[in-house]
Amino acid sequence: MRWYTHAVFGLLVAILLKFNLIMVLVCVFASLVPDIDTTKSKLGRKVKPLSWFFNVLFGHRKLFHSLFFAAGLSFLIYLYSFELALAFFVGYLSHLVIDSFNFAGIRWFYPAKFKIKGFIKTGSFLEHVLFFVILVIIAILSF
Repeated sequence: MRWYTHAVFGLLVAILLKFNLIMVLVCVFASLVPDIDTTKSKLGRKVKPLSWFFNVLFGHRKLFHSLFFAAGLSFLIYLYSFELALAFFVGYLSHLVIDSFNFAGIRWFYPAKFKIKGFIKTGSFLEHVLFFVILVIIAILSF
């Protein structure tokens, strides 16, 4: 999925959970973090050397797209703040959930081989429909 689909889905989840503004921002940011393992992503382009290193070391849609990694990062944040860790974990999880609908799929329990694949191709018409539907739901919930 494209970065903006991840961001609006993270925003929707944060709104549904009634997060405060700081938690919403953390949640939306965290919804982009799993794609830091590719220099083609929005976040990966901002930290290209780090992104390249992660991609060479782990590959895309492997370690950074696993529930274990999400839990580990969230635990480190928990040592500082429970609320921020919760928002981060929820945002990160929102990325994994929506990528599960992607044709390429993800391995939730990497390094286990089990993979969940969806039916939506990145950048396709169907992804744009999903993006629009999420925006409409956010607009409805905001009024």
